Amino acid sequence: MKNTIAAALGAMMISSLAQAGSLSTTIGSEYLGLDFTQQLSPPLSLSAQLLNNFDHDDTLASVGLAYTLPLGAASVSVGGRANWYSLDQHGDEMTLAIGGDVQIPIAKSLAIYGSAYWGPLATGNLDASFDGRVGVNWRVMNSVALDAGYRYSSVEFENGHQHDLANGAYAGVRVMF
Repeated sequence: MKNTIAAALGAMMISSLAQAGSLSTTIGSEYLGLDFTQQLSPPLSLSAQLLNNFDHDDTLASVGLAYTLPLGAASVSVGGRANWYSLDQHGDEMTLAIGGDVQIPIAKSLAIYGSAYWGPLATGNLDASFDGRVGVNWRVMNSVALDAGYRYSSVEFENGHQHDLANGAYAGVRVMF
């Protein structure tokens, strides 16, 4: 009996972890992005992002925590991120950002999504940061999806100068596990 209960609990835990995370990569004309999301426990999730602008040798690395609100088939997440910037011409800087994500299914395997994070708390010469994207996600298999969209990521300095890390269309692949 104990073995049956243990096996049932193990199967439930494994099935709850299937589709509990995702790893995606996107490429734009000047940048490469890598995103990881892991559900900690409903409704909390942990995320990590890496954005590299290979034309200017600028990098954004961030770690975030989000709370997801299910709205029927759609979902809305609100949360925060700690952003670290390595800027070729400006050195290393950090921001704390608040924002959220939304995903709305429009067909069985097709969804639109958006994300926006604004970082008003900044270190050094930075005044603020912004990272946002909108796109379409097409699930081609149960655990694989193709993404296409537009990403805008920038930092603003105290002197008013604005520096873009990403500003353009992208295509990508997402794997859910």
